[in-house]
Amino acid sequence: MVLANPGQLAELGFITCEFFKIGTSPILSVLLDEVADVPISISAASQSGNQTTYTYTTTSPYTPVVGDYFTITGMADAGNNGTFIVNTTGAGIFTVTNPNGVTHSGQSGSGTNFESLAGYIAAATGLPPQDAPLLYGLTLTPTTLYANRYYFAQSIGTQVPPHGVSCRSMQVRIDYGSTDTVQNELLTMTVFGKHWQEP
Repeated sequence: MVLANPGQLAELGFITCEFFKIGTSPILSVLLDEVADVPISISAASQSGNQTTYTYTTTSPYTPVVGDYFTITGMADAGNNGTFIVNTTGAGIFTVTNPNGVTHSGQSGSGTNFESLAGYIAAATGLPPQDAPLLYGLTLTPTTLYANRYYFAQSIGTQVPPHGVSCRSMQVRIDYGSTDTVQNELLTMTVFGKHWQEP
């Protein structure tokens, strides 16, 4: 979706989504200012200090570049999973800051440029904050809806954007999970933010 015209930026705070409360609560991921994802398959991780180097292959014509965000899943060692910023790249490898990484070969993980917004979960409900927080706080939920509020200002690689993120366009991926045997439905989606106009 296009959020801002040339000469403008959209500063995003959060997205609210309402789903029927059937099955598990969906996870939202976003891809900012890109037209294509760079899906990768990861075969190994090597740890040196607080840096993890991933060995990967891709069928995409694009490869990871410094400054990219990658969300890594499916690694045998949980410390190798997460969302990270690429620090350096090489032929078939990239390195991120990850103090929890573990050296492990023979992996079958995957990576994507889509960034998960599932990092902020209320401990009492196991869900994202429910909209509106003034009604539900962090301990209550609606009876028939997942009224999820997905914040952009989340810690990624120990960095927290102070006011969310800025971009001109965004792709949104909704993951209903692979274990649900029931159908869920998105009822509403609202992007909350503001525009900045160049002088």
